[in-house]
Amino acid sequence: MERYDSYKDSGVEWIGEIPSHWRNSKTNFLSSNYDGKRVPLNGTQRSEMEGEIPYWGSNGVVDYINKSMFNEELVLVGEDGSPFFDIYKPISFKVTGDVWINNHIHVLKHKESEVLPDFLVHSFNITDFKEFITGSTRDKLTQSDLSRIPHFLPPLSEQQQIVSFLDTKTSLIDSLIEKTQQKIELLKEKRQKLVEEVVLNDKIERVRLEHVVDLVKRPINREDNETYNKIGMYNWGRGIFKYPTEEGSELGDSTFNFIKEGDLLLSGQFSWEGSVSMVGKEVHNCISSHRFHILMGRKDIILNEYLWSYFTSQEGHFLLTENSFGSSGRNQPLNIGRLLKEKIPIPELSFQLKIKELVEYTRRFEKHSKRNIELLKEYRQSLISEVVTGKRKVV
Repeated sequence: MERYDSYKDSGVEWIGEIPSHWRNSKTNFLSSNYDGKRVPLNGTQRSEMEGEIPYWGSNGVVDYINKSMFNEELVLVGEDGSPFFDIYKPISFKVTGDVWINNHIHVLKHKESEVLPDFLVHSFNITDFKEFITGSTRDKLTQSDLSRIPHFLPPLSEQQQIVSFLDTKTSLIDSLIEKTQQKIELLKEKRQKLVEEVVLNDKIERVRLEHVVDLVKRPINREDNETYNKIGMYNWGRGIFKYPTEEGSELGDSTFNFIKEGDLLLSGQFSWEGSVSMVGKEVHNCISSHRFHILMGRKDIILNEYLWSYFTSQEGHFLLTENSFGSSGRNQPLNIGRLLKEKIPIPELSFQLKIKELVEYTRRFEKHSKRNIELLKEYRQSLISEVVTGKRKVV
């Protein structure tokens, strides 16, 4: 890694030293805040940039940027809450037409003599926003907070070299991540096609669910001083997560069951949102509340991997939705008794084994890929940080 010839103290502890010929600055010296015409969003306005810039639904208030800003380069930075920054990270874009932007987004016009918009974005992306956000009940990056964020600038020509270098390197990293995610999606599509073959085959017998599965209960013998790991479930088949460990005395009045690797879990509250999961070894012997239904396919008749694949298919999701009832909002609990009376197709065990192998391979690939993607993202962030703070010289 090549370094610059000499360095000086940046004056900021988390930055450390910067190249001697670089200079310190802050957001308010490098850009001005653009306040567009504020208009109500009525659901009919749409921006050509909608897929690329932060944009909120069909209600609320937005800033309107009209064509008088044509070809202007703007930098957008999120305002509300720390999770907001993960979703709406700082970006730059060129105005090519009418644009509507949520009024919780800071819109910055960079000063052309000071900084390139893409360099400013990279500089924002190494900023720990938690150091600057304020608010007692909800984190918020105000205009005043934004203005005092430090930036460290080389000459414009060097900024351009850095931007070009990072564009090339980060594009390669992003491409690797995208290809990995595409393979995961292709594996999911392959599994769904196998299930569709079953659903659309009129020759395959349909059997009531209650005749091929057992509803499992493994109640815990709660001890006040014993520790337990409760679980929750993401929607749309995205798996299970663990809550922090609790002692038995902290579990409240709810009843709980142990879950075992290989169980099929259906959320009693949100099955209609696709909260269906296979229990993996990482949550083996954790506990689930009575609101989760534990199913186990009967030996040599139906495999849980096939059941999970079926319930995450279009037809399976339809059955979960049809058997979930509620008065309003998201309160639509699953009627497990009615669901168990539904008839589902039961293919030959050999076909189910084919699906099981695919499910297990996909699970292994996803686990391995998740770690690789995390490492790629860490490397990407580290590379940007090293280059934008001058720890690494672009040649």
